[in-house]
Amino acid sequence: MATQDEQCVKGSFNWLRREDRGPAYISYSQFSNRSACSFELGDNGYAASCNYGGELLQMSAKDKQNGIILAHGDFEPSYYSSLARAQRKHGEQASFGLNIATNQQPYAREERITDIKKRGSSEGSSLRLGNMTERGCFNYRWPFNEYVLLLNEVNKSEAKETGTCARISFVKDDILYQVIRLEPGCRPEADQSHQFPWRGQIVLTIGGKINYRIFNELQDEGLDGLLDARVHQLNNNKYEKLNVGECNFSKEACHMRIELPKIEKEVRLSDRHVTFIAGFRLKTAGTQRPWPDISTSEDLYEYLGINPDNQMATGPMWEAIYLQREEQTNCFSELPEANLVGRCIEKILTVDLIPAAFGKKGNSKFEDRGPLALVSNLFLHPSIDVQSMFFKIRFLVEAHQFLSLFENKISTKIEAPAEEEVENEVENMNKIVSFQIQRLQDCIERAILFLAKAFIQPDTETCFLSFGSMNFHPRYYYVMMTIWYAVNKCDEFNWAWVDEMKQWPIEKGLLVETLIPPDNLRLEEEEMVKVSFLKWYHYVSVLNLLKTKKGSLIPAFWQSKVNRSKVNHLARYARQIAAAKLLSRQLYSAKHEIIDRLGFLAKSLDIEDPKNHARSAALITTRRILDRDFTRCLNPGRLSTCSKGPTCGPWEIHALCHHSRLIAENYQYELQSGKPRELQAEAVEKCQNRISQFLNAEACLVPCWERTNAVSFQSEATSVLASTLLDVCQKDLASDLKGTETAASGKHWSPSPTPTSTLIPPPISVINPISLGPISRMRDFTNESSNNRGPLRERVLVKAENIQRAKVIRLPAIEWIRYRPPHQHHHANFFNSLEDTPEIFKNFQIDECTTKLLSLLPGDPSRDCLQSFLEEKNMEQALKPYRLAIIDLKASMPKQWNIHAWQGYTSESSKYEGDGRDDVSNKTKILKNQVKKLSDSLLDQQIQHRTIILSTSKFDRCLLSLFSHVFHRGSTDCLINHLSKFPDFSCQKGDTWTTRITLRSWSKSAVNPLELQQNGIHSDGSGDLSSNEDSAIMLPNSLRTPLQFINKRAFESEEKSPGIVQLKVSSIILSTYGFGDFSRCAIISELFNGKQDEVNRKCKELWERFIHQPQTGRCLVFLTILGLLCQKIAAEYQVAMEYFILTLKLDKSFLFDEANLLGGKYSLKQLQLGLWSLESLLKLQNNLSTSMRCIKEASTEMRAQILHGPGKRGETLEMMCQESLEDFERKLGQLIVFEAELNRKIELNSRFKDSLSNVLSLQDSRNSIRQNSTIQRLTYFTIGYLPVGLATAIFAIPSDQRVLIPAMGIAGYVVCIVCLFILTFTLAIYMEQIQHTFSKLQEIWPLSGGEGPVPSDNANTPPPNGDDEDSQGFSRSTTRVHNDSSIRAKLTKLRITRSDSHKSWSTSTDPEQGRM
Repeated sequence: MATQDEQCVKGSFNWLRREDRGPAYISYSQFSNRSACSFELGDNGYAASCNYGGELLQMSAKDKQNGIILAHGDFEPSYYSSLARAQRKHGEQASFGLNIATNQQPYAREERITDIKKRGSSEGSSLRLGNMTERGCFNYRWPFNEYVLLLNEVNKSEAKETGTCARISFVKDDILYQVIRLEPGCRPEADQSHQFPWRGQIVLTIGGKINYRIFNELQDEGLDGLLDARVHQLNNNKYEKLNVGECNFSKEACHMRIELPKIEKEVRLSDRHVTFIAGFRLKTAGTQRPWPDISTSEDLYEYLGINPDNQMATGPMWEAIYLQREEQTNCFSELPEANLVGRCIEKILTVDLIPAAFGKKGNSKFEDRGPLALVSNLFLHPSIDVQSMFFKIRFLVEAHQFLSLFENKISTKIEAPAEEEVENEVENMNKIVSFQIQRLQDCIERAILFLAKAFIQPDTETCFLSFGSMNFHPRYYYVMMTIWYAVNKCDEFNWAWVDEMKQWPIEKGLLVETLIPPDNLRLEEEEMVKVSFLKWYHYVSVLNLLKTKKGSLIPAFWQSKVNRSKVNHLARYARQIAAAKLLSRQLYSAKHEIIDRLGFLAKSLDIEDPKNHARSAALITTRRILDRDFTRCLNPGRLSTCSKGPTCGPWEIHALCHHSRLIAENYQYELQSGKPRELQAEAVEKCQNRISQFLNAEACLVPCWERTNAVSFQSEATSVLASTLLDVCQKDLASDLKGTETAASGKHWSPSPTPTSTLIPPPISVINPISLGPISRMRDFTNESSNNRGPLRERVLVKAENIQRAKVIRLPAIEWIRYRPPHQHHHANFFNSLEDTPEIFKNFQIDECTTKLLSLLPGDPSRDCLQSFLEEKNMEQALKPYRLAIIDLKASMPKQWNIHAWQGYTSESSKYEGDGRDDVSNKTKILKNQVKKLSDSLLDQQIQHRTIILSTSKFDRCLLSLFSHVFHRGSTDCLINHLSKFPDFSCQKGDTWTTRITLRSWSKSAVNPLELQQNGIHSDGSGDLSSNEDSAIMLPNSLRTPLQFINKRAFESEEKSPGIVQLKVSSIILSTYGFGDFSRCAIISELFNGKQDEVNRKCKELWERFIHQPQTGRCLVFLTILGLLCQKIAAEYQVAMEYFILTLKLDKSFLFDEANLLGGKYSLKQLQLGLWSLESLLKLQNNLSTSMRCIKEASTEMRAQILHGPGKRGETLEMMCQESLEDFERKLGQLIVFEAELNRKIELNSRFKDSLSNVLSLQDSRNSIRQNSTIQRLTYFTIGYLPVGLATAIFAIPSDQRVLIPAMGIAGYVVCIVCLFILTFTLAIYMEQIQHTFSKLQEIWPLSGGEGPVPSDNANTPPPNGDDEDSQGFSRSTTRVHNDSSIRAKLTKLRITRSDSHKSWSTSTDPEQGRM
């Protein structure tokens, strides 16, 4: 009888509290750092999928007409889109379950609202969700999530914790239920607890747009309105139905505003909660049952297996089993085996197995305990995959056998007399194990029944098999293998089809008629080994099914298909070809893993002699696995046309490749190889630790870390590993290592934990890179007896010694741990969009970079103004006047024979030209298509790489806002440089890798004069180029006239359409995740117009080739686009330079002959034109040099990243890398060559200009010399005429002046001329001496007292600088001044002493009177 505390836990959903969840709860918090994933739950053909945060994303229901009906939220059912939604905590529009609304205003009662914007709203919420604090499940079936509840206030920056929100989902009575329980009180680790807002309000959401599809179809437009929902609130242990409004699941979600109850103080703490429960049901064909009553908390406590004594309490069962194993073996593994095995079983039984209806379409029906179809990937491309079915049923069979053995031994483990409590625990455990055994048996029988009815029974139809798309394929060999494996291992089961087989028509079933390939089918070499094993297993299974102890279990016509001789031949051929594969010394790859699995199946199928280990396929496979080498270099993802070679990635990033080593070590576990069993167990444990790196957030296996989605549909990976883990656990439980071998050795053995560093093999300096060591000849595998073959591990050591003797240098193994994906595979920039996450753009905040960007354009940079731009309805108008090209690369996945294989990328390219001449209707259609692409999420469109080419030189605020926040988030800094016309390069590393570059270039074009006026461009009459470095270069009007005589054709062309050289700014920005497998690229340049196809082709080729090393691929893509830009810039610069050099005849502007230089009519204008052209070229040179600096920085940085990997590229991939780099260097070389040519032209014309200046200076000097000579001669003539003129002037004086003697006459006139002539020439000849004499006399002042010259005080003082004439002159002038002062002083003294005797003299010495 339950105690009062137990009753309290069962009631009011108190078992959701942290302290009352019990042992049935399994926490996944320890895996929170692993790859996030969804959680799938179901029962009896009704299933659902919740995202990482527990919100409902998808539902499914069995349907007798369509097989399965699926419903999902508002997102595309593609791989990337589904994975992105599954890995997020909040699904937003993708979720349609019961959720607490986000982005709500704070709640305030109407009578208390004074300012709605400050206080809140009556439609707001008092609570909001905080961080997720707990994630797990109950009994590996029902997901559970717990969040922190925060007070919803105006200031959301401060998180005030007030309670918790628990959510659990489950399926009962064909209805999906979600329970949300709000409880006051904080976690123990919370810093502070705030009072719960009782009598407040909470807003819940339910519904939204729902899309429907049927089995094997992506969508079905004919399905609508199939989902129904009910919501109840628990009040005083009674459910009250809530009004969900118009929740028709076809539009937006319905918001329910619910007032929180008022809790009195006397209410118990356990009753202080608010609980809501919602039910969802898909309507299927047939009569719908009425809604059942909502189960009480006590009923759900038992139904969900929360009670540890319940028969569905599988969580405590598996924990007890593996706890006993750990206690017995003292082994502890990093791999959570109990969680992995338990979850794998529950997922197969409750989600993958779906009741199947057989019969004609429209007349099919479900049967009681009828067949179960095992569906792979139920919520993502569901299909019947017979290969996956085999390994899942094999796992269920092994789980059945394991539990059966455990049930038999569970009571014998009690060594001492058991107490009553222990006996009860053993009884309860027996009850749980027995029920699970029966449950497994029922599912196995019904799953095998489906195979028999679908593939063997003639004339049957089921909607799970699409006959039109089916064709023969080797994987259908698994059908008979699956049936035989189940029949052989479970001989006590009841196979329902055996009794019905007698009534079957004598016809061939579907398997023989259509699906099994013919025996003479020629296959490729890679498929030959796999098919040889499958064919052998198929026919031996058929032979064994024909001759069981219970008689033939398949129709008699199969006897004509097989005999013992054929089986023996196929067995011998399979072993030989497997041995030949081993001898081929081919490097191991991921595609060989399936061969490893098939090699060990011969033992599981019991088709080989267990005593003859030497000839077994398992031994051959074991030797191949133990001899394999680690991946040391990377292959290209795509080879060139007509090339052959490996294209697979590192095998270490495939989980099942590590499982191959585990199963090989487990195989040796059974052999007496001479190695202590504890060391063999340690080797098994190391393999398990490596596999633990591939666990996701629910402790299941991630099949592969490859960035393609080819292997993501490998749904059997976890079941393959779980089968091996059960086998290892069974051996550990059967063999008491701790009590037998360890005790016998006298030592206590405890395996040490394997550090993460051991997962990466250390580099080995010597090995043969092709051979994995000497291998015995083929007859060693077939004729070697077990007595002389020796221990297998010893032979491996000998092989290692031979490898060391090889002395061949090899590369270190790649660090495959670096390939592990992050918690969320897809960055938010690939997920967010205007269509899927509009709330992000409605509530964004303007940061400093955005403000700076918007300030570069005129207008209002406010948040409200910017928010109006970020709407899908404004995008079409914003893009209308521009040229925009979009290139998308999608991973192509052709579905063929239910195989999803990566075949490279499919490119989709579209181009819109706003100023083009296309038809208006066609342009409108293209524009709308562009808007749809840009507004939708890249993940929904299955896009891995997007490139946007925007050809414009002008931005408006709307386009700028859309580009920086929608088209390419993270491009703000690049856009600032672009609008500022600032050349720059930068590379940002981290979680987001972003590389951007902005370049300046000049482009010459001919424009219409009207366009010049419209754009405000006019020719400057002065031709001054120094006013604005960014202004366009255009020939001034004053220099057009000489152009007519220099180049008449160019003059006529300039008159019609003036040439203009304009500045062009080009920017490239490439953003990827840290790993580099998803990218966004934006090219903003007018120079890329017409380069769309070339960019598409080259980028697609590089992304395909470097898919295994995207870190190198992104660098090469950036360099490739930069190389194309360099090529275009070089061509534009060449045209501009030719305009100045050839059209304007710059080279001839400084070359004149003497006649043209001095007498040419337009020689000065021509010289001015040459100087203007040279100055223009210097302007081009300055911009080119800054751009070249940025390009060289980008080249250096990209090459450095390419050099450092990660991982070493193989020979083929390295050759491809070098080809791409050489292509970039060739294109960059064109720009470098042009830069050298431009520099040479500028230097040459600068020398011409300098030479012309020197020539002109020399010419001026010569003219001056000639002029001086002429002046000299004229001077001589002038000197000669001076006496004549003087004499004539003297004799011309009138006689009344009495100057001349009257009687002198003509003779006196002549004598006077001669005398004056002699005197003049004498003075001219001796002028220098005369000047020198006067200079000497000027230094001497003769005194009346007969005193000699007064010496200067500074007479002996040397000049300040003896070499400086100015200094000497200054010294002489100073001396003269000093002498004059001394003389005046002496004269004054003399006048004073003589004043008494000569009063008149004394008076005359007064300065004033003297002046008077």
